[in-house]
Amino acid sequence: MRDINDTMLRRVCTILCMLSLILCLAAGWFWWESYRYYRGVTYVTLDNDRYSFISDRGGLYGSSIAVSPVVMNCFGPNPGWHFLSGRQSKGLWPEEAWDVSSGQRWKPIRVLEFRNWECEIRAVAVPHWVVMVGFGVLPTVRGWRRFRRGRRRRAGCCVFCGYDLRFSAGRCPECGCAPAPATTIPHSGQRSGVARRS
Repeated sequence: MRDINDTMLRRVCTILCMLSLILCLAAGWFWWESYRYYRGVTYVTLDNDRYSFISDRGGLYGSSIAVSPVVMNCFGPNPGWHFLSGRQSKGLWPEEAWDVSSGQRWKPIRVLEFRNWECEIRAVAVPHWVVMVGFGVLPTVRGWRRFRRGRRRRAGCCVFCGYDLRFSAGRCPECGCAPAPATTIPHSGQRSGVARRS
């Protein structure tokens, strides 16, 4: 039963590691693309308030915009979900413009607020590199552990604690773990049970 649980746990960790790696690569791709194109989604309510999530110029912006009733009919688009996409121009999105002017662009998490007679904007900005680092921790740790275990196995040590097992038989006397079965590589004259011809 314990072996089954260990196997399931390893499979779950492998799946999570693969998902984290995919999300890390996706964040890197969006980071590179954000300097050429802006992409995002926005939801517009019946009161013409909007909630947006935008990838733009190296940052992810989650914002809420409350529009004044005076300019409500001029602020479009229609209520509902809308996909935002387009090539970058010299102008900046409102969230991006205030982020640049604040001088705190490279902070891991930033809260931006702006208010005038037309609208009130509140946004949370996170750089793409923060997302990459967050999703890249698990694949990096798992890759390092696999590399370290392989190096210990080749050196004849316990893959868990590093104790020298070259003069020990059976379980590791240090941590009590059973050694992994060694993989033997046949010599050139012993391949497939065929004797080497002279």
